[in-house]
Amino acid sequence: MKSENKTERKAKPNFIRTDAHKKKRLGFKWRKPKGLQNKRRLRKRGYLPVVKTGYRTSNKDRGISKKGLSIVWIDNVSKLEVLDKNSQSVIISSNVGIKKRLTIIQEAKKKGIQVINFDVEKKIKQITDLMESKKKQKEIKEKEKVDKKKEEDKKKKKEKEKTIEESVKEEETESKDSESQSKTEKTEEDEGETSKEKKDFDKLLTKKQ
Repeated sequence: MKSENKTERKAKPNFIRTDAHKKKRLGFKWRKPKGLQNKRRLRKRGYLPVVKTGYRTSNKDRGISKKGLSIVWIDNVSKLEVLDKNSQSVIISSNVGIKKRLTIIQEAKKKGIQVINFDVEKKIKQITDLMESKKKQKEIKEKEKVDKKKEEDKKKKKEKEKTIEESVKEEETESKDSESQSKTEKTEEDEGETSKEKKDFDKLLTKKQ
């Protein structure tokens, strides 16, 4: 529904915080003046106006945009189907995520419904760029994960091969030790037998004499 008193609407002053025009870091968002000596807080003449109830829009013009369209807050695509583009405009809720926001904006653009929050074209470009950058980052992270896993698998494989080689070497050394031990035992037995034979032979010789 279009407002009949569109031209009668009073212009409101720009409420900016104290010294915002002097100090860049403060920004132009409204902050209530609280300083003890602050002239705006004291409502001194010649200083910028302060936010107060007297500046509120009239009941007739409340909830109507500058172009005379009634404002509707939405957070879902399905709510656009009920709206009339000739008499209603849209404000998208700040709780809506970027994917959902993009679909709502595209649908509103298709139906020719005005979005008050922001410039539609700029917002679409901004969201698409952000989504693409997120997608790229995700792909990079996934690639890094895969590479990391491959490196870990390689490391595990090398460690496994190393343990197998070590076990084989240990078996070989054990077999060599057992062989050498058996050889020494045999030589000791042979030496014992030869010494026994020598003793028997010596005994025989002594008996003959």
